[in-house]
Amino acid sequence: MFFSAVGHGSLRNLEKRRIGSRSELEAHKAGLLGKTELDGSDYADLNMIDKALDADDVGQLTQVLDILGAREAARRTLAAENPPDLGYEVAEGTDGETILAAKMAADQQALSNILRHDPEKTAQTVAELAFHFPAFRVYAVDTVAELPQEGQRSLLADGIDPFAVRAYTDKTNAVWVVTHNTRPSEVSKVVVHEIIGHHGLRAVFRGGFGAGGTAITRRRF
Repeated sequence: MFFSAVGHGSLRNLEKRRIGSRSELEAHKAGLLGKTELDGSDYADLNMIDKALDADDVGQLTQVLDILGAREAARRTLAAENPPDLGYEVAEGTDGETILAAKMAADQQALSNILRHDPEKTAQTVAELAFHFPAFRVYAVDTVAELPQEGQRSLLADGIDPFAVRAYTDKTNAVWVVTHNTRPSEVSKVVVHEIIGHHGLRAVFRGGFGAGGTAITRRRF
């Protein structure tokens, strides 16, 4: 019985390693596929990853992870010595590792923006925001089809793409967040934009807008 128990424990550990390794390789694959352009080494990595995923063998999975990890470590060292261009100026004296980290964070954000998100998590985030800030009347709807009728009419009248609508502010200044179009991490920014950008402007200027300002507040999206 003792040896049998050890055997089962080892099998469980192997299964955990297999599942964890698969998950890491699938994430690495998603990162490669999210790049705007792939080079020869990227295609070679994709081929290697696919073969390991198809084999589904823990030894092969971890071996490929080790190869990719060593390659990534070498790339980071090289990139730190020759920092990538961030597209904007950084403070003088900023070290290469920090610049590389900023670039990787930007790439990760770009990748997350093209991956699907869970609308239910967006709805939960909206509910948490409404709970902690009861002065904000914030509601979650799945799609633009569930927005108030006045919002749907305005959307059609202005020719706005329904898939681009993340939130709507009605005439009572309540904010409606469209969960299928808004990521959980975007909720607070979207709500602040709606409150400040629409209700806030009306409160500050009290109707004293030019034509451009009137159009901004009238659309409410």
